[in-house]
Amino acid sequence: LSRATILVQDWEDGISIEEAATWQQSDRNAAGAALIRRFLRQTLREGLVHGDPHPGNFRFRREASGMTIVQYDHGCMIDINAHLASALRLLVIGACTHRGDPLALLAAVGFDPVKLAPIATRLPRVLEILLHPFAVPGPCTSVNWHPAQQLAAELGPDRWWFRAAGTPDQFLMTRAFGGLVRQLHRLSATVDWAECWADALDEQLPAAT
Repeated sequence: LSRATILVQDWEDGISIEEAATWQQSDRNAAGAALIRRFLRQTLREGLVHGDPHPGNFRFRREASGMTIVQYDHGCMIDINAHLASALRLLVIGACTHRGDPLALLAAVGFDPVKLAPIATRLPRVLEILLHPFAVPGPCTSVNWHPAQQLAAELGPDRWWFRAAGTPDQFLMTRAFGGLVRQLHRLSATVDWAECWADALDEQLPAAT
């Protein structure tokens, strides 16, 4: 029944994140891992990311096959073409391995290099903060990772150079990623991001160097 101007949706039941936050730690970790895998698959493989990640748009189900994420309200979706997906993948790998020029990596995903130039020397630290869990060997505890606050402390007023350098699509991607971070914090989840990468993309994430 869906058409170009009509989005037809159905209801699937599940547990709210507030209820999931009361689960035992192992289940909260499994829910966090499922969220990360979903985000990676949508961003780097499927090319269509949910752009409205508030808590009311997600539910969780514990099933025999594992943790299932129920996702509502597909009225705000972000298209990720193959070129951008490849550039985002290389950005994560570059941040993990400390290889490649951060300015060039960010420019490849669409950031304006002219606007990033004033903070070019600080971009390695920016990527280290933003993508920290990917570079951590083993499980990462979400409660110790606060990228928004850490970026503000690192860049101060210069953070506006970083924000202004992005495109509207990057703003939506930032919102989607920020929603993932907030969900992990609410669950107090401890997750191995490299393992999630391997599960979602069928490839190993290079180890940090």
